[in-house]
Amino acid sequence: MRATRYIAAAEEERLYPEQRVSSKDWSKLDDDWFLLPNLYKVPFHSEILVGYNDGRVWAQDEHGRHPGDPKYKDPKLREEQWIRCQVAMREWGKKREGKSVAHIDNFDRSDQVGDAIMQEHLAKSMAANQGSG
Repeated sequence: MRATRYIAAAEEERLYPEQRVSSKDWSKLDDDWFLLPNLYKVPFHSEILVGYNDGRVWAQDEHGRHPGDPKYKDPKLREEQWIRCQVAMREWGKKREGKSVAHIDNFDRSDQVGDAIMQEHLAKSMAANQGSG
């Protein structure tokens, strides 16, 4: 409804979700984490590599730095971000527990794997909370 350019959908009716939802204020649908992707299904990558037909190669790390930059693929920064990613995943899982979660095309079973890992994290969290209470 508020988009002004570059919107797309596989089917035209999906361009107009407000026609099927009673609320047009998306934040009221399911608090502050509703529009975030399922963090258990967003891969954590460290670089992008592109190979061209003529043999050339292009690369950049997750921060847009190219080979030759002294901080290219900085292992300390990557470890810090991996830890933050894991914490964010667990928090996302807690907020979504018992609510709908995003699903993805299931070409490689990553949809079920992501759901299973989230359920395992939630079970461990509940067990830890019961043990400390």
